[in-house]
Order: sequence, then C-alpha cells, then structure tokens
Amino acid sequence: MKESRPKTIAVCTLTCSFGSDFEMLQGICIEAKEQGFATLVFDAPENYASKLTDKIGRGIFKLIDYENIDGVIISQRVMYASQTSKEIIRLCEKHNVPVVSLNFPDRQIPSVCFDDDHSFEMMVEHLIEKHGCKKFRFVAGPKDNGYSITRLNAFKRALERHNLQFDDSEIMYGDFWRIPALQRMDEFFASGAPMPD
Repeated sequence: MKESRPKTIAVCTLTCSFGSDFEMLQGICIEAKEQGFATLVFDAPENYASKLTDKIGRGIFKLIDYENIDGVIISQRVMYASQTSKEIIRLCEKHNVPVVSLNFPDRQIPSVCFDDDHSFEMMVEHLIEKHGCKKFRFVAGPKDNGYSITRLNAFKRALERHNLQFDDSEIMYGDFWRIPALQRMDEFFASGAPMPD
C-alpha cells in the first residue's frame, strides 16, 4: 500500500534570513503546520548588486518538485526577479498547482497584500509621538514605484498632521533592496548633511 504524503507548500524567497522576511517565513511555517501542511523553503541569495538574482534563483527554484506540492507562495522580492517568477508561475500552471504572491499585485496570479498606507503612517506617528522625532530623512524604493509613492504619501501625511516640515531633497531612493539602500546611507553620511532625529 502506497504511503500518502503530507500536503506541502513551497515558499520561494530571496535571502530570507534578513529582517522581516525571516519573520514572515516563520509565520507562514507556523500557520502551515497548524493547517496540516509541510513547508519547503527555496531561498536564493539576493545578488542585486551583480544582477545575478534571476540566474541564481532559476537554479535554486528548479529544485521544486511540482508533482509533489500542493501550492506555491512567491515572496515579493522573487516577483521583482521577473524571469524567475514567470518561470515559477508557468510551471505551477503546467502542473495545476495553486500559486500566490506576497505583496506584489499582479494580474496573472492572486496576491496577499499588506496595508502599506495605514501601517507606514502609524510607524511615522509612533516616531513622532513616542520618541519626539521632528527631523526626518526618507529612504524610498524606486522613484515611480506604486509602493514607494504610497509610503512616501503616508509619511508626508503624518508629518503634516504634526506641522513638521520636510523637503523632497531629503528623500533617498534605495530601490527596495538592501545593497542600494546601504549605498544611499553611505552617500548621506559622506555628504555631511545634518543627521535626522
């Protein structure tokens, strides 16, 4: 008699050991276990600076056994690696495996999105009200990106509510990746500009 396999979800991430991605992954694993699912994590290194994310990711994500999984979750950063995410989605469709993305609205597949607008505004409120911050710098994602614009607008609303001044020259565009964000910070420190609170 053939032994039945556990229901299994594959989670595709990039460098999940950094920051909130690790916490997100922990939450997925805990909830999956409570719902009776095993979780397989396919984690490619974030190679933004060398532009190798797609190439390395395609190698790691080829290890997914689509015949023996019941669903795929693709993290936001993998969705930005467009060739990789398109290949994962294509293989899910080919094997009739449900697939969703995290915080990456896409017409091709469903996405579970976070309320960036409200949550970002509340974070800024917290810095102002609980820590007395009045002078800010803002590290944004790409200049014309919808998430970046949403967060910047939420940031500005919180400042306006407290009559705090902010100049657009104090925005640094970090592209939503760790390495460019660190580069913007290095440039800021080297500029000699006044430190924010």
